[in-house]
Amino acid sequence: MVVKLLDRGIHYVGTARQANHNICAVKWYDSRAVTLVSSFAGPDPVQNIQRWDKANKTYVEIERPSIVGTYNKYMGGLDLLDSFTAKYKFPMKSRRWYVYIFWHTIILAVINAWLLYKRECKALKMPKQEILNRRQFQADLASSLILVKRSQPPLDVRKDLMAHFPVKTKRGRSRQCSKGYTNTQCTKCDVRLCFSDNRNCFLDYHCIHI
Repeated sequence: MVVKLLDRGIHYVGTARQANHNICAVKWYDSRAVTLVSSFAGPDPVQNIQRWDKANKTYVEIERPSIVGTYNKYMGGLDLLDSFTAKYKFPMKSRRWYVYIFWHTIILAVINAWLLYKRECKALKMPKQEILNRRQFQADLASSLILVKRSQPPLDVRKDLMAHFPVKTKRGRSRQCSKGYTNTQCTKCDVRLCFSDNRNCFLDYHCIHI
């Protein structure tokens, strides 16, 4: 209600009374302050857990409200999306709003993929130590995308000497030589290859060496 009033330019100050809706709000400080709201979990029973103390470089025992443990156990995609967005500070308000929508879609896809991966691992009863955490999963996913992007056509297609026509495209690195840049691309293999007076990677790439 206070937020709605402020949106209409109406300022408010007053006391808050306890509501009889079985809603519990708990503020807890770990690495940062966080406020949790629940309709079924509360601070009790308090749990003793281990936390790394950077100052003393050792593990210390602290008390954690039950609601925090419940949140950590059942947090889902929206919570992960919010934390990921906050971590990388994607602009919520910008003239280039379409860039935010693009990255929002990518992040959402990655998080959903990780949640599906965890579900499949649980269904297959994989050992906990073999299941990738979110950061490991993201790193493996990024590596696989890079490999797909850099993959080459099968050797039998590359060397079949059929319909490998050169066309002009945007300048980029040649697939055949490590230091060459070219704007010539093979229509069939979909890779850039040098094709000039000084270097003919196009021929070397498709040639059958006997």
